[in-house]
Amino acid sequence: MNYGAIERITPRHVTGNQIRDIWMRRAKAFESSREAIKLCRRLYAGKLRLSLPDEFRLANSENLAIGMPQKTTLPLRLTAILQQRQPRLRREPTGTSPAVLNRASRIETWDNAVVEKLDIWNDSVDRLLNEGECAVIVAPSAAHWEDLPDYLDVIDLEAYQKLSDSQKGTYKSYKSENGQNHSYARMDGDSKPLPKRVYQRDSADRLPEDDGFTGSDDGTSAKAYRAEMQDFLARTLPLTARIVPADDCIPIYGPGLKLEALLVRSTFTREQLIERRYVWANDPDGLTGNSLAIPAGGQPDNVYSSQPAADLTLYEYWGYCNGKPYVAYSVEGLPTYKVDSSGEQMADAVIDLYQECGLSKLPVDYVYGQHFRGANPDNPGAPLGIPFALPLIGVLLHRDMIVTGVAVKTWMSGFPGYFFKPDLELLQGAAGLGLENNIKKEIKVVPLQAQPIYGDIVPATSPPLGAEVGAILNLLANALAEEAPNPAAFGSGDANNARERALIEDQVRGSMSQVLKGALRIYSFVGSTALEIACYIGKTYRPVPVYANVKVTEGDRKPNAKTKQQLVVLDPDLVGPVYDVEAYYPREFGENLARSQMWIESWKDGATPFREMREQAFEDESPEDTLAELIVDKYIMGDGVAEILELAAQQVGDEQMAEKLRLKAQGQTTESGTPTGMLDGVPPQQMAPPPAAPMGPGGAPTVDMGEGLVGNPGLSSMAGTIGADMQAGAPTTSDQQNSAARGAPGGY
Repeated sequence: MNYGAIERITPRHVTGNQIRDIWMRRAKAFESSREAIKLCRRLYAGKLRLSLPDEFRLANSENLAIGMPQKTTLPLRLTAILQQRQPRLRREPTGTSPAVLNRASRIETWDNAVVEKLDIWNDSVDRLLNEGECAVIVAPSAAHWEDLPDYLDVIDLEAYQKLSDSQKGTYKSYKSENGQNHSYARMDGDSKPLPKRVYQRDSADRLPEDDGFTGSDDGTSAKAYRAEMQDFLARTLPLTARIVPADDCIPIYGPGLKLEALLVRSTFTREQLIERRYVWANDPDGLTGNSLAIPAGGQPDNVYSSQPAADLTLYEYWGYCNGKPYVAYSVEGLPTYKVDSSGEQMADAVIDLYQECGLSKLPVDYVYGQHFRGANPDNPGAPLGIPFALPLIGVLLHRDMIVTGVAVKTWMSGFPGYFFKPDLELLQGAAGLGLENNIKKEIKVVPLQAQPIYGDIVPATSPPLGAEVGAILNLLANALAEEAPNPAAFGSGDANNARERALIEDQVRGSMSQVLKGALRIYSFVGSTALEIACYIGKTYRPVPVYANVKVTEGDRKPNAKTKQQLVVLDPDLVGPVYDVEAYYPREFGENLARSQMWIESWKDGATPFREMREQAFEDESPEDTLAELIVDKYIMGDGVAEILELAAQQVGDEQMAEKLRLKAQGQTTESGTPTGMLDGVPPQQMAPPPAAPMGPGGAPTVDMGEGLVGNPGLSSMAGTIGADMQAGAPTTSDQQNSAARGAPGGY
């Protein structure tokens, strides 16, 4: 296919072999840091070790090599600790009115959900800790929204031809509104295109498989389609974020270490590049459909050839032209072009990020973990990243080598050989008998066999290990322990309680503050860049939705659920020209107990409002809700218990129980149902004498409840007990003492 004229780029753009030349020239300024990264990678993978001296080498001695696990497990555990706390994004409001605060909160909710979905946190922490530096790129990805769900039941010609004759009768030729795509659509009896069955609803919102379905209704069917479309868009973000390893990119700094450009390289197969619509050639003016792709150093070939080809390098140059950001691509330093989605137009592989994506700054950044700001020996003034394991390599490798030497020594001592000491007299006697040819110069000790020998067998022994071995092992172990994080942070060690362990973990994070600050910078950068890209997409195409976890309200609260997923749509008109967001680590309760106690004491003294105390001491995002819950809890645990039980008794119709609970709530009875007047010693003159009651069996008075009614067994039992005491006479001294202890004036 002939693509016709190629749209040329301006000479101000860097492209083609210029990109590769810049890479080759600039790479020398980062040789030291790249070699350090590769060295640490080999260490993590167990491929880096020191060889023992030749005197230690035995047959198959490589099987005796010992590699201590710390060189792998220590970085892994530390990485896991730093990855535990994922930051959040905060959007500073431009005012204090409720509307402005609510707008900032909605932007925060959307941006946090997007960055979490882009999933760059773990990778960024890993790279910054274990390699010392990395790059981050955030870019729009229109391809994510190219295959949107179709509303109408439309098929192309190829699918139509595979239908049976009866099925073809339901489809008719159909052209889209723009007249570009010719296809076939399922029609109703009035030759009206029908929506896909999954979207069809009748006017009562019934599905086709429901009883009473009256046919597809445009309004309800379109509503179902819009809901499906929003769900699809929310799950398929039109942008990407990637963390680029340091040895696959080169930063170009300007004055004040300001990033002015970034070079990136990636490795692809030829087929992968063609799938991404790249075309490259030595002679762009002679491009035809059969000579589009030319591997480096090769000859023109069919791009769809199945012949194996060497991997190719795709270079990217992210920079500025006239103050506006752009990105240019080049395959192997050759002139490179991009084919559009129709496959009929081709242009230079350059994207004007300002014109096409609405970006006012480069969507790339280069970030350091542990580093010295201006110590790069190959690039004076530039930072030098320090991978976590780099200072420990010598200690780790020498310990492995010494332990391996001890293993070799142990093997030789535990399974010793033997020496043969010849006896000269026996040898001379054997020679006199003509047996000198039968004398064995070497003797192999074989179990359960007797062999004639001409001398003594002496077992080989070796002296014990020198004291220096233990001393140097202790020295190496102490050096490693001083630099490594406290083992208690990993779940072992000498932490006495959870609070102490949390404090140790916080100290570990503090020692890695450069790594965490770099990770925060990446998180903020991704959040602000994603916000800028999404606003442009929302203004030029459609708003970008995403599913976010939001706090549930009392009306929709589920058991044990504090959050729910909700569709949040970014309104670009509410963001404005400033896209900045700030990443921060949400504080956890217990991470700074002294600080929390200070806020609590300040609240107790009346110097701090409850809201501020909850926010600062407990990281409470909704202190007003917490206050309401505390009031309810206090009521339920106090006077509210009786009221709730009384309501429950009324619900089940137990009037007797409800009356008991009412008396208890009024303070007239105890928990066991005993009248409080009996315990508090009400004076006899204030109590009306009860009417005489007939005595029943055992001296217990009977209570006339009326015809068909039965007395309360508990009351009868209590009355019987009191009656028995009354028959027994005056209370004893012991009874009086007990009564006095209860506060009664000398008796019952």
